[in-house]
Amino acid sequence: MAKKKEIFPFDENGGLINEPNFTYKLNDDELEKCLAQGEFLKAGQAGSVLWKVENSSMVFVADIIYDSYKNRRSTTLIFVRDINTGIKYPMFIAEYDRMLNNARTMGTVHGVFTFIRRGANYSLKWVSDVEWKIYYLIQKPPKSVS
Repeated sequence: MAKKKEIFPFDENGGLINEPNFTYKLNDDELEKCLAQGEFLKAGQAGSVLWKVENSSMVFVADIIYDSYKNRRSTTLIFVRDINTGIKYPMFIAEYDRMLNNARTMGTVHGVFTFIRRGANYSLKWVSDVEWKIYYLIQKPPKSVS
């Protein structure tokens, strides 16, 4: 059985939205279009949300630094900022802690990142060297030597 494709919400600047307002949630028809086209722009009163289907371009290299934190309805988030693009991303505290403990660095973290979802919330996720090697081998298996 194939893994269900995840979709992620982004703002006009390309930043991940942690907890999209219910008016930006996709109905069944919109979800079907999103899955077929790879993305769907949902307009609302306060702007628009671009929903994107999980794909390999969602794994990217960035240099991030701590920006702020915020208590939300269902979670407390750390916000990190990509120092090259200025885009802010939410991160679950558990993901931030895992990143700092494994990256063994304080301040700017250079690494590979992707996105995850837990319940109704979305977050940036640091991809460890081991996870990245496994992902890369799955996406581009080595050519066999004949």
